[in-house]
Amino acid sequence: EDRELAKYLMGLLVNQQVDYTNFFTALRRSDALIDQLKEEASFEAWYVKWEAARNRGAALSESDALMAQNNPVVIPRNHLVEEALNAFVSGDTQPFHSLLDELASPYDDAFSPQLVPAGFDAGYQTFCGT
Repeated sequence: EDRELAKYLMGLLVNQQVDYTNFFTALRRSDALIDQLKEEASFEAWYVKWEAARNRGAALSESDALMAQNNPVVIPRNHLVEEALNAFVSGDTQPFHSLLDELASPYDDAFSPQLVPAGFDAGYQTFCGT
């Protein structure tokens, strides 16, 4: 049952083009992204089943701890790396060091979800070594 629940979720996330990192952080925090997704009937149905599965399994505190240990809040997103590199080349090292500090503790719950600017990834291309 849990495997099917996870498989169905992945299909929902792909179909709705939901950011995985932000989703799993939001799921644990029960924040606005989850409320927004629950407006969709298929996601609401999944969420009800997930809650039931979660309640029959390990203690909720244990479940939350496992999610916190395995789902980073921050990752090296392309737009942030680009901003840090461009600032560094211009002589401003602060964005670079700030990003490194965040990436040193990717599971720190003090961090906010990283939002990708609309359309950034549409034409963005990375190259070997980046």
